Amino acid sequence: TRSFYMMTHEFTQAMFEELVWLYYEEQTGATYDESGFFCEQPYYFGADSRIDMQAESITWHWAVAAANALSDYEYRERCYVCSYDLTVEERQDPDTYVCEEDETDDDMSCYQSPDFDSIYDCAGYRLPTEAEWEYAARSNSEQAFWTPNGGGNLPTGTEMDCDPTLQLTDGTLLVEMGSYCTNVITTIAQYQSNDWGLFDMYGGVSEWTNDLAGAYPEGPVTDPTGASTADIRIVRGGRFKSKPYELRSAARSNMGDN
Repeated sequence: TRSFYMMTHEFTQAMFEELVWLYYEEQTGATYDESGFFCEQPYYFGADSRIDMQAESITWHWAVAAANALSDYEYRERCYVCSYDLTVEERQDPDTYVCEEDETDDDMSCYQSPDFDSIYDCAGYRLPTEAEWEYAARSNSEQAFWTPNGGGNLPTGTEMDCDPTLQLTDGTLLVEMGSYCTNVITTIAQYQSNDWGLFDMYGGVSEWTNDLAGAYPEGPVTDPTGASTADIRIVRGGRFKSKPYELRSAARSNMGDN
């Protein structure tokens, strides 16, 4: 029942580089220097040519820290309280911090600000609730996928089909809606936006929501905010390795927030 704005595309690697490390420096009181870190960073393939790709491999905590950083940039209130657990010296000392293969830096720790009774009350940047995400992805469509033709469903038996010629029931090629069944991601806004101007809602990289994961409540609810307790979060949208059924507007997944 509450109006909300949503960014037209996902946070890019360039945005992360520009905004989040300033926030990191505020948290630690030290200057960020990527060259001195032993672990892979939590947003970055490493090539400057990919800075317009979606930020990826980010924990829920880093995602909401990015939201706080964007709020700071536009002088809005912060929706989350965050802290960074290690100093730069500790983070750069291999005797203190030992990295596993492909491990990302997950020592940012955040939680919803107690200043707000509900995440809906915060006027700063934040992650969408699961309900907001699906509402935005559907863009007035009641079908499994928004399409330029008004919406389409997966034909029966194609839920796991990686054939690039797969057509939805309205004739739209699924491969034109987002990346799936592949090993690569694309730069932002390479696929058509939906009727509300939102890009990359299907495939590419999965998107964190604000909600803790849990079963849907029985019966109708208004402005839901997810489970009250859990140790995993809802993610939506599918990703570049997903099968077609995992890209649907209603498809749910979850993972640990670290």
